[in-house]
Amino acid sequence: MSLSTQECNRTISGGEITFICPSSIADQELALYDLTVDILDNITSIVATGGSGAVPVGPFTSIPPNICLLRNLQVR
Repeated sequence: MSLSTQECNRTISGGEITFICPSSIADQELALYDLTVDILDNITSIVATGGSGAVPVGPFTSIPPNICLLRNLQVR
């Protein structure tokens, strides 16, 4: 799998959305704007990984501002 330095790969399974990002991601927003409100409202958990090596590091330097589109996230 080859990732652009500008984007993350996104998958949605059940109520979980997963982002796998390159370590040098430039965009600090989640790719959510193409999803319907129904899909966004069914997402209750998020996983974002990036970097490489034995211990992956998170791809974002701060909480993405558009995370508020995921209105039903739950603390686990």
